[in-house]
Amino acid sequence: MTVTDMTTTPARLGRVSAGLAGLTGWRRLLAAAGFGGLATLALPPAGAVPLLLIAFPGLLWLLDGARTKRQAFAVGWFFGFGHHLLGLYWISAALFTDLSLIHT
Repeated sequence: MTVTDMTTTPARLGRVSAGLAGLTGWRRLLAAAGFGGLATLALPPAGAVPLLLIAFPGLLWLLDGARTKRQAFAVGWFFGFGHHLLGLYWISAALFTDLSLIHT
């Protein structure tokens, strides 16, 4: 990693955070649901926990751009909605796991 790379990376993150904070309306809510769905992939059996390092900063950047408490509530609600909607696969994986194959 060069010195130039280290100085441009914070600038890139600043642009990304400003872009997410600047979203309004349905784009903000859709991004929140998308980050919630991304956070779902950290659950078993996928177990992609590093994706939380993308999902939660994205949520915080969206909340940073909320101008009212109502907008912040809507962002959080849609994050949770996306997380739980896409997390339904986890329930089916838990219910349809044959325990006799695990405990041999």
